Formats: sequence, structure tokens, C-alpha cells
Amino acid sequence: MATRWIFGNQLNHDLPLLQEANKQDDVILMVEATSRSKWKTYHKQKLVLVFSAMRHFAEELREKGFTVDYREADSFDQAFQAHRKDHDPDHVFYTAITDEPMRKAMHKWQDALPKKITVEVCSDVPLFLLTQEEAVEAIGDKPYKMDRFYRKLRKERNVLMNGSKPIGGKWSFTPITGNRRSPGRRFRIPFSFVPTTSQGVSSIRSSVIFPIIQEHLIPFIGRLRERKRCRLSIVSSKSGLRRSGRIKTPC
Repeated sequence: MATRWIFGNQLNHDLPLLQEANKQDDVILMVEATSRSKWKTYHKQKLVLVFSAMRHFAEELREKGFTVDYREADSFDQAFQAHRKDHDPDHVFYTAITDEPMRKAMHKWQDALPKKITVEVCSDVPLFLLTQEEAVEAIGDKPYKMDRFYRKLRKERNVLMNGSKPIGGKWSFTPITGNRRSPGRRFRIPFSFVPTTSQGVSSIRSSVIFPIIQEHLIPFIGRLRERKRCRLSIVSSKSGLRRSGRIKTPC
């Protein structure tokens, strides 16, 4: 039996980790870890957004026929120990991790595993257009500039290209400070998106965030209160994105 571990910033149905999963035998593991919430001074509403997205994604996976073990624990290690006790996996898959603190934490966790449990790190594409190694190679040596990365992708994907040359003869027509100018006082956003209420958001506020703050006295920033214009719903969010995509904004 294999465990396929998905983290809060990897919620994508096209992950190789999911595409290669055996719905009959494999178990998807997702963890809300209190200790991870304390690594930085996060905005309270960001934590609500992440936890809500994770819970929605877990339900979507269940609807697709996956077995999901969704756990709330103090730490990832604590959650995995409980998961291991219930499911006894002999193989663990997880998607390549991009931030260094989390990568180190996973290496430490992996080193402490029994030898009978093998671990495989899967590709993080399509979360990113390139793997970490490919991105580093594309950016090149110092001075590090993202312009090299953009040019590489435009050439490979034939975006705004005329053969091997950029359309118009230049890679960029914007001066260095051209995109820093204010739109002006008269500028008004032409579209205001108000999504619908999502089930479970209020329960996350009351059952997840508040206990963390009260028990650990974590100095989270921001307010955590019901706001009519701050709702989370996957269906309404996708609808809003489609609508906002038809609105033209100044460059």
C-alpha cells in the first residue's frame, strides 16, 4: 500500500502524484499541522484560505474515488505516525517541495523513517512550468535576471514569436520604470467580484484558527471576522475568474 502526501500549496488534480495513483490501493494523506502555522506571522485570513482550500480539495478527491486520510495534528510527524498506524504504508510519494525550511523538515522526517518504507519525490510540474533544476539552468549565472527565464519560455512555447525572433524586434517595449507608474486617481476597477459563501469557512475560523491563537498565543496579524465580501467558494471563484478575464485593464 502506498501513501501519496499532498501539502496545502500543491492542490492540483494534474499532479503526477495523483495521475499515477491506484485508487483501489493508495491513500491520499493531507495534514493541517498547527506547528506549520507557527513558522511565520501569517495573516489569519490566509490561514483560513489555505485550510479551506485543503478541505475543499480533499472532498473533490473523494468525489473522484480516491481514499483520503485528512488529519488535524500538531505536527506533520505526529499526523504521519497516526496515519502509519492506521494504514501501514510501505511506500510514500510526495511532490517536490519548493521552500527550503519545509524541504529540510521533510528530509529530517524521511531520515527517521524505518528502512522498510521507501520514499519517492515526484515532479512539481504542472505546479510550475519547469522543475527547479530547469529553472535554475534557465536563469543562469549572476547577475540573476528573470528576463532570461521569460525569453526561454517564449521561445519554447512560441509565445509572441516570429520564428526565432520576438514579434516587433524587441523582447520588451516597457522602460525599466514603465510598469511602476500609478494608474491615476480617476482610474476605477471596472469589475467587482463578490463570491458566494462556502460551507465550512466559518467552522475553520471557530474550530481551527481561534484555538491555535488561544492555546499558543501566536501573534497572527489581521482580523478574522465574517465579511460579506470575503467568502471562499471554488465554483463561484472560477466563475469570477472567467468573468474578470473579459475585463480589459490598462497596461
